[in-house]
Amino acid sequence: MVHQRHIGVAVTAIRVDTATSTRKNIFTFEEARAFWGESSRTANALSRLARKGWIKRLDRGTYLIVPLEAGPERNWSESGLVIAPYLVKPAAVAYWSAMHYWNMTEQIPRLTFVQTTVRKKPITLFGQEFRFITVQAGRFFGVCEQNLDDRRVVVTDREKTLLDAAARPDLSGGIAQLFPALKTAASDLD
Repeated sequence: MVHQRHIGVAVTAIRVDTATSTRKNIFTFEEARAFWGESSRTANALSRLARKGWIKRLDRGTYLIVPLEAGPERNWSESGLVIAPYLVKPAAVAYWSAMHYWNMTEQIPRLTFVQTTVRKKPITLFGQEFRFITVQAGRFFGVCEQNLDDRRVVVTDREKTLLDAAARPDLSGGIAQLFPALKTAASDLD
């Protein structure tokens, strides 16, 4: 006779696999609660999934689904560009990270720069560093949603990325990065 707990774990694994197949790999506690119902049941399910390696906690109330491709070791991470908008609201990948996204630089920044209107300390997740740059609400504009391998990325648009690079070259690879970026992006600018 199959134990009820094993059935529950199997059903949960199928639900996680289904979510992965729809390419929604990051979710919130509230989204999970809408699925499982009451908060205590949701918390127990998420705790069990985390212990088994099916999900990883990104931040309070935000989780990453570990896909089946991670193998039995369940080692997996996600692009910092995809994770960034889930770590603070509002948020947009900006500065040097956005320059790299828009192919304005060949250099890969070692951390992900995130522009926001709220204060948040830098954090490290899965070996990736995130640095949050706080700007006034009036300077948080030029944000767009893009796709990166069928996953949502919130990034400053090309024009805003160049404005930010000019305003804060220290966060954009230095002033020497600005001129090649302008040349690369010139045909795509509005």
